[in-house]
Amino acid sequence: MGQTTAKSSVRHGTKRQRVPYLDVEEVHALPGYRLWLRFSNGEVKIADVSRLVLAADVFAPVRGVEAFRGVYVNEVGGPAWLDGELDLDQCWLYEIGVPTDMPAPALADV
Repeated sequence: MGQTTAKSSVRHGTKRQRVPYLDVEEVHALPGYRLWLRFSNGEVKIADVSRLVLAADVFAPVRGVEAFRGVYVNEVGGPAWLDGELDLDQCWLYEIGVPTDMPAPALADV
């Protein structure tokens, strides 16, 4: 998969920066509804999705710690839960993610 195209979008009349299309190659749940993500370009970021998870009713099934830990990379390169019933756009996560040098967390550390 990897870097193939670029996406741009317009929000409230303001053009956002183009974001390359990237797949998530590895994902881990962190405390506080955050995700550790390694993208197909090698960058590692942490994305805080707490506001979305806590505000959107569709995310109610993954508000528990064990359910949120069930995140995995789906067949289109994005993080998903519940056999694909819930997923997040990897380009949006790349945009909101904060670069980190933190190594991939072990499940016991979460």
